[in-house]
Amino acid sequence: LYKRIGVKHRKFHAYRATFATNLARAGVPIEQTAKLLGHGDIEVTVRYYVHVSAERQASAVEKIASFTLDAI
Repeated sequence: LYKRIGVKHRKFHAYRATFATNLARAGVPIEQTAKLLGHGDIEVTVRYYVHVSAERQASAVEKIASFTLDAI
């Protein structure tokens, strides 16, 4: 089935990582994501499951910068 529909990554953890990454993109707190994945330590979730693009990281920093400048 995977070959027929063109899915390259067929390992179970790839789907868990996609799930966790999509939760992060939706703004779900990392603590909640860790709980949904059954992790007792959020470090496991952060290190191995949530993948944040460089663009999203830059966007986060821009939000902080604008907040800081507005407060001055």
